[in-house]
Amino acid sequence: MPSPSRRRLTAGEQVVRDALRRRGLSWNGERDPTPLLVPTGAARLRHYALLGHYSYRLFLRDVLRRPTDLRATALTRYTTAAVAARYLRFLAAARLVEPSGRGRYRLREPHGGDYDVVACAEGEVLYVETKSAPPRQIVESEVRAFLDRVDTLRPDCALFLADTTLRMRDKLVGLFAAEVTRRRLAWDEPARIERELWRVGPEIYLLNSDPDLVRNMGVCLAVHFRGRGVAVG
Repeated sequence: MPSPSRRRLTAGEQVVRDALRRRGLSWNGERDPTPLLVPTGAARLRHYALLGHYSYRLFLRDVLRRPTDLRATALTRYTTAAVAARYLRFLAAARLVEPSGRGRYRLREPHGGDYDVVACAEGEVLYVETKSAPPRQIVESEVRAFLDRVDTLRPDCALFLADTTLRMRDKLVGLFAAEVTRRRLAWDEPARIERELWRVGPEIYLLNSDPDLVRNMGVCLAVHFRGRGVAVG
């Protein structure tokens, strides 16, 4: 079986690869050992539906923290043992985890990357950095690294997504403003789009997952795409 770095790229991945090459960057499907839980086949649709539940996303974060010792009773920080057991059964059916003892599982599929999400849409390159930690645990170096990656990739639109229902203004907006000042960038002050969705730089957006992660991403992308169109009046 070919290694992950030698496998044939999908049509979508080829579009991303070509967009990166036009920016002088190289990517041929290589992946690092960071765990990324994405099933294949029919399980992907169920996985995608479950990702709409905050408890499932937090459950996956705990799964990644303890990859060799997965027990329903030990994965109850954000859900009940019964729900955790149901989630584990789904991951097992999706071949993302495998039994390692009575009531125990372990991860079986490691792969991932430093750029969390790079995609192409409407002929543009989009980059999404995802954080599962609450705002108080996100520090200056993470914002700094995000902007460094933006500078390297030069995407048309970049989103810093904190998967939390907590407010962005209390800390994260300030972290971005401080980093802009440190870099002496001639950017406008952070501006609220709505609720806890913010534009913190030219086509750079900060958002949380309240009330809905997909909806919030859609709002930011809509602002970006409308901003590039022709306006009359």
